[in-house]
This record gives sequence, C-alpha cells and structure tokens, in this order.
Amino acid sequence: MEYTLIRAKRKTIAVQITKEGAIVVRAPRIASRRRIEAFLREKQDWIETSVQKVRARMEKYAPVALQPGASLPYQGRMLTLRLWAQDGFLLQDGALYMPATATRDDLIPFLRARASELFAKRIAYYSAIMNVAVTGVRLSCAQARYGSCNAQDKISLSWRLIFFPPDEVDYIVVHELSHVRHKDHSAAFWEQVAAVLPDYKERQKRLREDQGLMYIL
Repeated sequence: MEYTLIRAKRKTIAVQITKEGAIVVRAPRIASRRRIEAFLREKQDWIETSVQKVRARMEKYAPVALQPGASLPYQGRMLTLRLWAQDGFLLQDGALYMPATATRDDLIPFLRARASELFAKRIAYYSAIMNVAVTGVRLSCAQARYGSCNAQDKISLSWRLIFFPPDEVDYIVVHELSHVRHKDHSAAFWEQVAAVLPDYKERQKRLREDQGLMYIL
C-alpha cells in the first residue's frame, strides 16, 4: 500500500487516514522499514476499511459546484441552485436563487448570515431551558471542529453547521452550552447533555456520519 512516512521523536508507530483518504504513518526515527511494514500488515484490515469509508464519504459529500441544477445541503434538506437576474441570494420554495456570476466567496457570507440567525435562536432556546448564559457567540470557519466554549463562556460555532440537520445542530448547541457549567467531559457533563437531549448518542452517531458536510464548500 502507498503511504506517507513521517519520522519523529516518538516511541510507537501510528497510522492515520486523512480526510482525503491518504495513509500517513508516524514512526520513531530508529524504526526499521521491516518493523513499519509488519505494523501495517497487522493493521491492514482496519486501514482498508477506513480508507473505503473516507472515499465513500468523499463521493457522497463532494464539493458543491455553483451551477444551475446543482444541490446544496441546507438544514437537513437539499436546495436546488437556480439562476435569477438580480443581485444577491434568495431562499424560496426549496431553491436557492443566485446571480449567474456568483462565486463561492459570494455565497459564504450569505450562508454565514443564515447560520448566525439560526444559532442565535437555538442558543436562546436552549440556554433558557438549561438556565445558563453565554457571554457571546462567534462564528468560526472551522472544518475540523463544530464548536467550542472558552473559559469566559463564549461559544464558537462553525458556520458550516448550516448544512446539517436541525437535530444535529441542536446537539452541538446543547453540548457547548453544557460546557458553561462543566469545562470538561466528565460524567456530570454528559448527565447535563442527557437531561436535555436523552437521545444525544443517536444524534452523535448521525453527526459522525454527516461530518463530510464540513467540506462541501
């Protein structure tokens, strides 16, 4: 199998599958090729399965082409991209209308604004239920992280969550709001999450399955 080998000051060999489906092996500087190859043979089944999953995800969540008739995931449904003669974007009847000259850089501010509106509503809703308060909400551009809550109780959420179904977005919101009281992932933290969303484990599972949505635009 083809892989990228990175030698470093470490004691063990580890293998990683990147989001593009590439195999990266990290090994001690003194590890022989024979030892590395033996390790990869032991992990071959896992590696092949993992690569297949990543490639299937990449096929399912291919980057969106901004052209008429293409589909864009939006809050758990698919929007059909259509052209119109006006400037800006319009969401209407399951379609997203856009100018013929629209680019990715034009669309992202529109989606960020929709995400900001959505997050404000869901945070207000759940913070009232949970009796917690945040000091602020920030939109991030992260692709590898859905959200975070810092020591000052300020929440950051990736605007790319606008692509995800509402129940998965709500899980992220509740997760981060739970960090207002519990800064770790202790048992008390998960009890807080479960008290609000008893089905949170199912939502976690769907979120993992949909993580490719973070890379479509």
